[in-house]
This record gives sequence, C-alpha cells and structure tokens, in this order.
Amino acid sequence: MSDVTRLPDPAPIIPHLPPDSAVVVRHPDPDTAADMARGLIGLARAHGVTLLLAAPHPPDRLDADGVHIPEAALANWNATDIARLDLGFVCASAHGLRAARRARRMGADAVLLSPVFATDSHAGASVLGLARFAAITKAAGLPVIALGGIAENRIRRVLAAGAAGIAGIGLFTGAIDSAKSGGFQ
Repeated sequence: MSDVTRLPDPAPIIPHLPPDSAVVVRHPDPDTAADMARGLIGLARAHGVTLLLAAPHPPDRLDADGVHIPEAALANWNATDIARLDLGFVCASAHGLRAARRARRMGADAVLLSPVFATDSHAGASVLGLARFAAITKAAGLPVIALGGIAENRIRRVLAAGAAGIAGIGLFTGAIDSAKSGGFQ
C-alpha cells in the first residue's frame, strides 16, 4: 500500500514483489491517486503485479486493474458501480466483521482487515489481535488479507489464523534500500 508519508512511491518495490501481488495506490487527493496509478500501471503489469486504485467514490474511468474501497467510503459504492466499471479486482478495508460482510454483499473479492497488530500508520489505535482477527476471518465469507503491524516474524501466524494473504507498508519500506542493492526478494 502506498502511503503519503511512509511509502509515497511504490515503484521501487514493484519489480521485487512476487507475481500475483497487488499494490494499492492511495493519496488523500483522488486525482493525484489516479495520476499515480496511470504512471504505475505499465510497470505493475510488466511484473505481474495487480494495481488497485484506492477510490472513495466510483470513478468515471479507471486506469488500474481494480479498486480498493476504504471502509469509510463503502456507503458511496454499490454493486451497480462495480458492475458498470467491470473491475478486475475489488477489495475493501474493514476494521471489523460488519464492514467485512458489507464488502462481501456489495461484491468485493477480498477485504483488508486491520489493524491486526500495533502499527505506525495508526499509532495508538486499538488492535484486533490474532484471536479476533481469526474469528472475523472465519465469519467474513470472503478472503481476508491481514494488514497492520505485519512483520516477517508474524506472517506465518496470520496465515495460520486464516489470512488469505498479507498487506503492509512498513513491511516493505525497510526493504526498499535492500531492493536497490539487490537483496529484497
């Protein structure tokens, strides 16, 4: 996930992500986010990486492989919007079971559930913890991707708790320097 402060440009990590990974392009200004996505789509496709645009409202046009809908924006979207845009992949963010189920009803392919652990992105926010994460994952009815405080030493634990995958910012920001020196895989 891009982040204005912690990962404003995900381009350096895209070539090092495994195929079938995804990058969510986020920015507080939707036009800037759309411009960023347009600039990254060729690089992402060249490396087999899905590019998702964080979209608080259904866009008129999409220069990405799909969208990521923030939980606070779920009310701005409906299944008709998803069908009209003919999206390749739709994910939504959720902080609990209610939002995960709402995303499923509206046609999302997956949900990013967070924060599983304490994270710099939301310092001081209450965390789900592994047990609550596992319970929501089991009840959500769609694939759940773990987000928030995901570090290498926690990946196996969240996958064992039912995560379909992992997402992060800090997990990758430290690896950018390593990528530049050829060490990030």
